[in-house]
Amino acid sequence: MDEAPPSRRRIRQLEVVVAEAVYETPDTTTLVLQAGDDHLDYKPGQFLTIDPHQFEALERFTAFLEDL
Repeated sequence: MDEAPPSRRRIRQLEVVVAEAVYETPDTTTLVLQAGDDHLDYKPGQFLTIDPHQFEALERFTAFLEDL
């Protein structure tokens, strides 16, 4: 009998605000995010991708990081 593969949840786009930045090491920062009324329920192994190119205000900073 063939079993159907487990269903995958769609990628969810959220608009969030950075509530806090915790500098863990020189190259690691933990961002504490607030998503308004949305509940962010993370499980171990989940991740969030941030595309800095979507923010015009960060364009100069992104170019600096790419030059490192």
